[in-house]
Amino acid sequence: MLDKVECQVHKTKHRNSNAGNLFKCGVGETQAAITPFGELKMCLMIDYPRYNILESSLQDCWERLKELVASIKPDENYQCDRCKVEPYCKWCPAKAWLNDRSFTSCDSESRTRAELMKQCNNVIVEREVENVQKTKIQARDNADQTQP
Repeated sequence: MLDKVECQVHKTKHRNSNAGNLFKCGVGETQAAITPFGELKMCLMIDYPRYNILESSLQDCWERLKELVASIKPDENYQCDRCKVEPYCKWCPAKAWLNDRSFTSCDSESRTRAELMKQCNNVIVEREVENVQKTKIQARDNADQTQP
């Protein structure tokens, strides 16, 4: 079945739980989202928290958001540092939040996609090995034909 699927494998940057930062997208460091109602929030997917920049300053809201993001650390639900498909995964805390209101849980969609990407990668690697072997055989056969 995977023979007929065109796979594009994108390995993610390794998540380093020792660094303590779950967010690899820049939330709370270089980016956030602002709603049409003047509410500063982590990103488009997460409606928590909502700091009103119309009632307070943007600077104050930004500082509060940065502090909140910095305080969110891996907990007992966090599995990425032990997961065999982590290099293929596109998990993010926002997906976890939408799944169960936890920033650290693994959502089934991310896991399934990562498992499929790993399978695709294995098929691609097998095909590359076969191609290299064929090329070597062809080169050897060509060399044999040119020798008297």
